[in-house]
Amino acid sequence: MNNNLLITKKNKYLLTIFMLLMFMAAFPALLSAAWTNAASGGSHTIALKSDNTIWSWGANSFGQLGIGDAPNHRNSPEKMGSDSDWGSVTAGGTFTLALKTDNTLWAWGYNFFGQLGTGNTFNTDVPVKIGNDTDWLLINAGGGHTVALKSNNSLWAWGFNSSGQLGLGDATIRKSPVQVGLDADWTSIAAGGGHTVALKSNGTLWAWGSNSDGQLGTGNTVNRDIPVQVGVDTDWSSIAAGGGHTIALKSNKTLWAWGSNSDGQLGLGDTNNRTSPVQVGLDMDWSSIAAGGGHTIALKSNGTLWAWGGNNVGQLGLGDKLDRNLPVQIGSDLDWASISLGNTHTIAIKSGGALWVWGGNYFGQLGTGDTIDINAPTEIIHLTTLISPPGTGSITPDCSGGCIYDDITMVILTANEDSGYLFSSWNGCDSPVNNICTMTMDSDKTATALFGPCMLPAMIEGPPEVYYKYLQDIYDNASTGDTIMSQDYVYNENFDLDLNKSIILKAGYDCDYTVISGTTTIFGDMIISDGKLTIIDGTLEVQ
Repeated sequence: MNNNLLITKKNKYLLTIFMLLMFMAAFPALLSAAWTNAASGGSHTIALKSDNTIWSWGANSFGQLGIGDAPNHRNSPEKMGSDSDWGSVTAGGTFTLALKTDNTLWAWGYNFFGQLGTGNTFNTDVPVKIGNDTDWLLINAGGGHTVALKSNNSLWAWGFNSSGQLGLGDATIRKSPVQVGLDADWTSIAAGGGHTVALKSNGTLWAWGSNSDGQLGTGNTVNRDIPVQVGVDTDWSSIAAGGGHTIALKSNKTLWAWGSNSDGQLGLGDTNNRTSPVQVGLDMDWSSIAAGGGHTIALKSNGTLWAWGGNNVGQLGLGDKLDRNLPVQIGSDLDWASISLGNTHTIAIKSGGALWVWGGNYFGQLGTGDTIDINAPTEIIHLTTLISPPGTGSITPDCSGGCIYDDITMVILTANEDSGYLFSSWNGCDSPVNNICTMTMDSDKTATALFGPCMLPAMIEGPPEVYYKYLQDIYDNASTGDTIMSQDYVYNENFDLDLNKSIILKAGYDCDYTVISGTTTIFGDMIISDGKLTIIDGTLEVQ
């Protein structure tokens, strides 16, 4: 007897457990990756996870989701491609740009004005690399133009330029990145609907482009096609550009606003435009700002979230659709970490990496699985299902690409064995009962179904139960009248029945030898020179 091919039932389970422990040790992180960065376009959303994958949802008329099937929209997050080396993202009106961790620049979506920087005006619904430079540092997309910084702090711009928003001294569109002046001391950039603002390393603020509502902050409504300094202050620290308004922070954490104010988006208690920076209230604890089409949202240093401006579809997250012209706190949570605003929708991430959404949802830009507007923060809960090892089974429903829930939901998962494997256990399941897993979706979760190999695929009907890998070995060790049970299995071997004995073969069993589920197949010669082979149940094929 070949001892290498003999395994008892006890040893079988020890082997299975050992293999599963080895797998879990090799892959300890089976949890859903946290959301780290989100960018809101006109009506689409792009987000980055901690595993450096990009996910997109919302409007896709021009391929701005980057998933290759424009113009099909998405109403829940979908992973964009298989790359896992994305570093940051920005979303414009109907286009998207991203940086990879190697500091290369990529773009996709609408390109009628050259805003992708590809050197042409062709739309693309998959990411396209912009040139070969590997020194891009920051990117920001506006309504139809793009601005970017390189690692040497030089400033570059391309795309739509009807109001001089590229800062190149004219109103001509550019289809490839062009350097703005020769200065190499730029540190921060923000692109609005048709204007651009930027900060220099000395804390000065500069603006150019459309100024019809005073959004440049220059004290008038004259457009500028080259960068113009806003005032003489040298303590600006952060900027955000909206559809026609601008928001900024100073180093003392005071908040300032100017430009269009038709919906109260400046937060000054009225709806009058401002052509110069005006302080919003007296608070000195603002830490982060974001400007949308006509609304504004900001974070304070204590982690609270505040909103004001247009609210026709609930984009302020205050539980109603009433505009506000002063900052109003959104709920009472103290763990907000970052915010991004689209034309009428809002995306926010909490300190633990959870993603929350509210506002307009006509194209599914909230990612809630529908197109219903939401007027209060709603968490997008992500369920991921994994198979371990891959290819050994399946889970119903299949959430390998991510299933999205926008409220606390009970989800029942069923683990299904592939031929040749046995279900073993769940990892990450809230309430496992055999191969059934019940998940309470109150946060992002991952459930992994663990499978082990079947016992060796042939046995002599016992007791005692003895298992073999090769049919020839089990036949050689069988006695006249024995029953050999074979699983649904393919043997790449010859089967030579040359002993003077008769056996019964039952073929096509499942892993537990309880159900006839398939066919035993031999790829090789089957020679019966003596004895008798009787097949009862199942099917034996020789190919």
